[in-house]
Amino acid sequence: MSTISELTSLVREQKARLTELSRSKFEQMAEWRDRVQQLEAHLDEARRRMIQFELLKKEHGKLQAALHAQVVSRIEFALPGFSASLSCTDLDRLTAALSSDLVRSEREYC
Repeated sequence: MSTISELTSLVREQKARLTELSRSKFEQMAEWRDRVQQLEAHLDEARRRMIQFELLKKEHGKLQAALHAQVVSRIEFALPGFSASLSCTDLDRLTAALSSDLVRSEREYC
């Protein structure tokens, strides 16, 4: 009879271990599922921001081209016969020079 009770006890212990392993595995899977959902949410946010960034880059290019055209137009108006084939870098330098001249003129006037 002792052997039967030992085997019964051993079966109960093994059953308890299996139950604990099963519970642990279930909890781990739930944690992984939650983590995957978090990562997917982060990925969706990153994709949304990337699309927004690309749209802003396009808008920036359009605004920069419009500004370039406006500056060239004003330069041609102010200086008839001036070459309109300036690069953006040339325009940046010219704009900076004109701005500093304007500031200097305002200081002298005041």
